[in-house]
Amino acid sequence: MNIANHLADVVRRTPEHSAILAPRITNGALEEYTYAQLASLVEGYANGFFAQGIKKGDKVLVLIPLSVDLYAVMIALFKIGATGVLYEPKEIRWQLNATLPSLEVNACITSPRINMFLWSVRAYRNIPLRVLTHRSGVPRFGATIISIENTQPVPERDLPPDTPALITFTSGSEGTPKGICRTHEFLNTQHAILQNHMHLTSEDRILTSLPVFVLSMLAAGSFAIIPPLKKNLPWKPETERTMKLIHDKHVTMFLGSSAFITPLVQCAKEKGIRFETVKRAMVGGCFLEIALIDLLRAVLAPNATIEVIYGSTEVEPVAVASIHDITQSAHYGYEGYCVGTPIPDVRARIVPFVKGNIAAMPKPLGIGEIGELIVSGKHVNERYTPQEPAWSMNKIVEGKNIWHRMGDGAYLDTEGRIWLVGRFKHLPDKILHQYPEYLHLEGALKKQGLARRVTVVQAHNGIKLIVENTANIFTKRNMKKKIRELCAVHHIEPTDIIIKRQLPLDRRHNSKVDYGKVKALVSG
Repeated sequence: MNIANHLADVVRRTPEHSAILAPRITNGALEEYTYAQLASLVEGYANGFFAQGIKKGDKVLVLIPLSVDLYAVMIALFKIGATGVLYEPKEIRWQLNATLPSLEVNACITSPRINMFLWSVRAYRNIPLRVLTHRSGVPRFGATIISIENTQPVPERDLPPDTPALITFTSGSEGTPKGICRTHEFLNTQHAILQNHMHLTSEDRILTSLPVFVLSMLAAGSFAIIPPLKKNLPWKPETERTMKLIHDKHVTMFLGSSAFITPLVQCAKEKGIRFETVKRAMVGGCFLEIALIDLLRAVLAPNATIEVIYGSTEVEPVAVASIHDITQSAHYGYEGYCVGTPIPDVRARIVPFVKGNIAAMPKPLGIGEIGELIVSGKHVNERYTPQEPAWSMNKIVEGKNIWHRMGDGAYLDTEGRIWLVGRFKHLPDKILHQYPEYLHLEGALKKQGLARRVTVVQAHNGIKLIVENTANIFTKRNMKKKIRELCAVHHIEPTDIIIKRQLPLDRRHNSKVDYGKVKALVSG
């Protein structure tokens, strides 16, 4: 088995079909490759890796921005049987220091700028071999430039199904980043499950900001379009260039976070533009606000399909919600938000909240009861790097079934749909014991316009209720009084109420609260 075989299959069918368009590493100019051209670049990198002594079983740190080269490098590593290791770009320094010493990485491939940026990180300097991408100019800081001139076909390694293909690290928004190890068999299964729902074809031209999904797009023979993104805001597109791209390339589908899609549809609305070719939008990474739904309906093709795809790094996807699922309930946004029915390949349960390890499967909760969402299925990832303590904290074993703890508070309705109510592991024990009351408080604050986001953290001097609101300093005084009155009604007694213009959010999607940074903010 080798996940790289999918690309070879597509090249045989449609060699001249557009495969991928993305910004160039060196200058950000957009470049487009056909499947035949991409395959040639893959062979160049595969031969270049061999020339550098990189071989089957090696772990290779890949520090390359979203680009054609990133995917050519990844597929070349799959092809030769090596394992690619990826990190969150904007959290790279502390992630490397926290995790790299135990990984035993054999080599790294990166750009000159990133190589220079990370030179001060001891764990990075200790990597035995550091290689720069093929258009890197003059090698510096102890790195060599890879040659991709030899494009002779390299036979795909026939690998055992459990061979590691890809290790990705989570953003660490709730603590230490987890290394998720995906095998060739896992990636193959995940692609098959995504295809069962998405039904991608060579006719699809997909504008996306979700890197892992691009592998599935290429395996399906679709055209993956990665627009230019803001340098310091990796979830936000350069609006004007991307708008032109949507028009020129006749994009048929959006796939990204709400933070990625929102500026595009806002710009279209303001300019009176309708994306007539875009017949489908899938939003991942967060829930879909009603305002964004209205914008999508106004600017996409008539009768376009709009869906929310819900999952996590360890299991993607879990569920898919239609607009009907999201908008039909009067409770939307106040007592949770619907992420749809689990896909056929997933089983879902709600179990009581437990912050630590769960050694044995607890008794599942009933319909409408709030607890932690756990899921099981063929594409639930079972491997971490290192395996502990991530395995014990995130998995429950029930016979031959492995259940993944999603870390989301949720409940199931009478139709079997999942309703999320928020993360819970960061909550103080006192608040967790009053979770229903806290949720009602959060809903009341949002309903009365007092908060967009709400969270609670335990500080050294008590429980802090943190509210996101853009009110000025004079309005804040009255707001705090109203918030305290609502807290009393719902029997929540915070030591302090803090109002911030914006809570820190994750770097990947700009949608989830970064609880580590919130705690640091409060402690500071």
